[in-house]
Amino acid sequence: YQKIHILDISPGFNHIKEHFHKDCVIRSVRRAEKAKMIVEECQSKDDLKVFYDVHAITRKRLGLFIQPYAFFENMWKIMREDDHITILLCKHDRKIIAGTILFKYKDTISFEHGASLPDYLPMRPNHLLMWRSLELACAGGYHYFDFGKTEKDNSGLLQYKSRWGAIMFDVPYLYYAGTRSMPTDRQQGIKG
Repeated sequence: YQKIHILDISPGFNHIKEHFHKDCVIRSVRRAEKAKMIVEECQSKDDLKVFYDVHAITRKRLGLFIQPYAFFENMWKIMREDDHITILLCKHDRKIIAGTILFKYKDTISFEHGASLPDYLPMRPNHLLMWRSLELACAGGYHYFDFGKTEKDNSGLLQYKSRWGAIMFDVPYLYYAGTRSMPTDRQQGIKG
């Protein structure tokens, strides 16, 4: 199982922000604003490339697979035409230090990719990005904000998402063991 967090944003931003954790969310957003960070929407391929570089640094730091730049370039090009994607960039002194990719479909905005430079984490750019993402979703008339999947043993990330008032659900995963990409029980030496 993985976990997923969903927040009903239909009551509007002024209502949902009343349920954000005062210390961990509100104080962190104030810290980011005090540091004079700003959030802007990605408008150019140059900004997309810088976001990708930050994304690659983040994935490497976490020990995760780094998708090729063409994946993001094609996603942005194709999905942007129908307004199904927004990329938000957090800047400090005009330098992109963090970003997030949001998918938009029907009544839901979902958080898909996030990235941030480790040296700037104490300034809380990710909190400011999430705040602006929720503001954008509410202003756009969406009903739900999907915080994305989380591994069930990632207690820090599970707690972070819950502090925004989101409700956690189980997401079961089923795998077909006969595929080439995953060894079968017999190949792993497991007896049934």
